[in-house]
Amino acid sequence: MFEKLKQKISKKMDQWHPHWFSLQTRWMILTTTFLMVIFSAFGFLVYQNSIAALSQEAKQSVEQVTTQLSNELSRLNRVLTKKNATDAVRDAILSGYKSKSNEVENSLLSELGQHRLYVYVYDGREDLILKSRPGKYYKVSPLVQPLKFKRVNNIPGFIMGKKIISKKTGEILGYIQVYYELTDIYKIRNKLMTNIVIFIFIAFFLALFCSAIISSYFLKPIQEMIKTMKKIQEDPIAAERTPLPKQRDELRELTEISNTMIDQIQSYIERQGQFVQDASHELRTPVAVIEGHLNMLNRWGKDDPEILEESISASLQEIKRMKILVEEMLDLSRVDEMVLETVTEKTPIIETVKQVASNLQMIHPSFKFDYKNRLSEEKWVKIQRNHLEQLLIIFLDNAVKYSTNHKEVRIKISCDKSYVSISIQDFGEGIASEDIDRIFDRFYRVDKARSRSQGGNGLGLSIAKRLIDAYHGTLNVESTVGVGTEFIMIFPTVEPNDDFNK
Repeated sequence: MFEKLKQKISKKMDQWHPHWFSLQTRWMILTTTFLMVIFSAFGFLVYQNSIAALSQEAKQSVEQVTTQLSNELSRLNRVLTKKNATDAVRDAILSGYKSKSNEVENSLLSELGQHRLYVYVYDGREDLILKSRPGKYYKVSPLVQPLKFKRVNNIPGFIMGKKIISKKTGEILGYIQVYYELTDIYKIRNKLMTNIVIFIFIAFFLALFCSAIISSYFLKPIQEMIKTMKKIQEDPIAAERTPLPKQRDELRELTEISNTMIDQIQSYIERQGQFVQDASHELRTPVAVIEGHLNMLNRWGKDDPEILEESISASLQEIKRMKILVEEMLDLSRVDEMVLETVTEKTPIIETVKQVASNLQMIHPSFKFDYKNRLSEEKWVKIQRNHLEQLLIIFLDNAVKYSTNHKEVRIKISCDKSYVSISIQDFGEGIASEDIDRIFDRFYRVDKARSRSQGGNGLGLSIAKRLIDAYHGTLNVESTVGVGTEFIMIFPTVEPNDDFNK
């Protein structure tokens, strides 16, 4: 029972997870929470500072009135009465208008004018003889009190009481108590708290709204990327791409990388499909030939030595051709997948061409390899040596295969400014103009019957073209039917001491 309930809850959580815990939702929650903490802290500081300022002002009023009135009344040298106490307070207030520097005296009038400030004067017997305003009466025993907070008659306020000591005789003339009601400050405090709560409540929705807009703005490229990925997931070769954001920032860079990766993945998929298609197409014939010979031998040919030898010879020839075909297809696949930005190798042109030409001369002693070098010094190109050797072998081997009676191949090296060219010319049957644009297609043969008899699969020139393009080179073809063909490879040169690791 418990396990079923747990699985049900887990399933519900999985269903709600994408909605409640999406990146945008988390962004909104975190941003809103952060802003609310700031707003709350700001409101708390405003509240605390405002109340503290009002309380401090009330304390200063109580202390100032108490001190000033006790000083004025202490100038008397007789027992305090209502009349002389009233006269002394009146004289203290009026004297402020006659003083040259009357800031302190004038402030006494303003302090006494506060309707929440109550002043009480007692004689030596602690009988009340004077109060600042009628009505409410606040008395705290003992009459002498330090400045402090106290509730009197259930009303909060600040109270302070002092002895009135005669400056002439040193006798205690009476007492003065000052009480400041805090009801107005409490009203202000409650109103301020209400306003702060309303402010925080409004700020919450504003923060939520703004964070939703901001998160939607910044996460829009990611959401577009997700849509694109879903469409690519449904159709791996779809042409859908994520639109680039207008701003040049990290999100634009991420979008560009994502689109590039999709291009690369689709390119790999296309090449894989092309490879499978090409392999199945090209291997069909040799497999059928071998199968036919084996069936013939199985039925009756194994008892005939002549038929047996012919079938085995033909099968071995087809297997050899299949092996060459597979190797060439793998070479072409590797060329397509190469990342040449990391290549740091530099290859000398003259040395490499001489070596390859010498090797082919040994293999084809009946051919003349005419080598002409127009370079005054060695030139270097940024290419792996084995790749340059592979290019030379492809073109030289084709020149030998397609030569007719004139068994000569010309190799010429020349240089023009910062480029070096390698020309390989044969004197064979040539290529028609309508076929030149197609000779670099996979498995394309100008003369299919003759090419197959010579062991060609139509992949060599495709491999060569892709290698040259990968190394930022150029390949030109000049051909005349019945005269011959010339292939010209052009590469940018580099200095032998160039460091590509920097």
